[in-house]
Amino acid sequence: MNRIINAYLLVILTTLFTGCLKEETLLAPQLSTANVSAITGTSATSGGSIISDGGGAITAKGVCWSSTGSPTTADAKTNEGEGKGQFSSNLIDLTDGTTYRVRAYAINSAGTAYGAEVSFTTLGKPIVSTKPVSDITSSSAIGGGTIASDGGAAITAKGICWSAAINPTIADTKTSDGDGLAQFSSVLSGLTENTMYHVRAYATNSVGTSYGEDVLFTTLAKPTVTTKPVTAITLTAGTSGGNIVNDGGSPITSKGICWSTSPLPTVNDNKTEDGTGTDNYLSTMANLSPNTTYYVRAYAVNAFGTSYGAAVAFATYDVMDIEGNGYHSVTIGTQVWMVEDLKVTKYRNGDPIPNVTEGTAWGNLTSGAYCDYDNEASYSAIYGRIYNWYAVDDNRNIAPAGWHVATQAEWNTLVAFLGGNNVAGGKLKETGTTHWQSPNTGATNETGFTALPGGARGFQNVYSNLGIDNSWWTATANDATTAFGRYVTFSTSNCFAYSVGKESGSHVRCVKD
Repeated sequence: MNRIINAYLLVILTTLFTGCLKEETLLAPQLSTANVSAITGTSATSGGSIISDGGGAITAKGVCWSSTGSPTTADAKTNEGEGKGQFSSNLIDLTDGTTYRVRAYAINSAGTAYGAEVSFTTLGKPIVSTKPVSDITSSSAIGGGTIASDGGAAITAKGICWSAAINPTIADTKTSDGDGLAQFSSVLSGLTENTMYHVRAYATNSVGTSYGEDVLFTTLAKPTVTTKPVTAITLTAGTSGGNIVNDGGSPITSKGICWSTSPLPTVNDNKTEDGTGTDNYLSTMANLSPNTTYYVRAYAVNAFGTSYGAAVAFATYDVMDIEGNGYHSVTIGTQVWMVEDLKVTKYRNGDPIPNVTEGTAWGNLTSGAYCDYDNEASYSAIYGRIYNWYAVDDNRNIAPAGWHVATQAEWNTLVAFLGGNNVAGGKLKETGTTHWQSPNTGATNETGFTALPGGARGFQNVYSNLGIDNSWWTATANDATTAFGRYVTFSTSNCFAYSVGKESGSHVRCVKD
């Protein structure tokens, strides 16, 4: 009986011991990580193989990955279900050109186990740099690029792209320079002269298109030149010149001025040649015709062509007085009149005409004198000088050779030709209100006489009426103390005849002998 009981107890104890042993030997799974394949810029394929389930059922398996450290199931992962065996997983939403670590994982009731860590790098866009731009002309240039890396995928297209805007893309103008890793050069064509462009090299693979740095350049151009004002005008000459603002990026091979009676002279007309380079220059125009309107332009030439400054109009003089003051002339009827009032300060023989500024002294004169309005010489440059009648009547002659101060009879002839006193003033006056006070009634200047409102000087140094009227002496005396004159004013179209004391001050207009 005891032997039966002991045998029964042994069976029970053996069963209990075996059960306890099985509980203590349950292990985590054993597995390996598959190599990564089918790598793109944003995805890859990996997987794993369950070598042992550790004695417990596999409840989850897959791969996990990270770009910052050893991946765990707390990172991005796949879930490929339960059970043992091999499995494959797709890693998605990856970043191109990035190194990742991936591990297969498996879970049973004992815990989570991982396979060996495998590293891989997603494909990236190429790495490309832009070469400096060279051989720049007014319409073309040469650029290019160097490919430092294909990003792990074959280069399928490369070239340069350009635009007037920063950071051009292949949506802009571009070249196509084949495929592969080789360096390349390209011609940028169809460019606009004197224009700033941005250029970038580009390279394309299966991941996408990448660009080199933005390189800026400016196409060359014709020179930029301005025309200097015309000075030193005489009957047959004048001086102008040019300022070279820039050479357009190419050496100046020729420069000068050109002139013509047409508004836009070119180098096919009269011209000077003033050397090369960017120095500013002066030139003299010679052999001009008297009393003629000309147009002058500066020009400059480089490899890309000829450019011109703005046209400047000027007119040669028809007569010059003893001091070199020039005057234009106009024919009205049968008479030839100066277009400007006299400015001379010397008689024809070279003797000076006294400049008397003090009022009492001026009023007591019985000999020739002149003055500037308000004793300001700047007025005389515009309106001419003021003279007493004694200067007009002096036998040393105030007028230039070949000319004389108009007589009362000659003024009468002029006024009659223009239709009489009531309308002649308007036909003689400069138009507008640049010099004349408004309303400058009836002014047409259809004669070209261009009368300006220079005012006058009365007794006791009284200057008056600048901008309002102008008076001129005639060469005709009225009596021992007075002489005849003419004047026009801003408020009517009349040309008035008058007689005034010889000590008064008026302007002088000359007529050709």
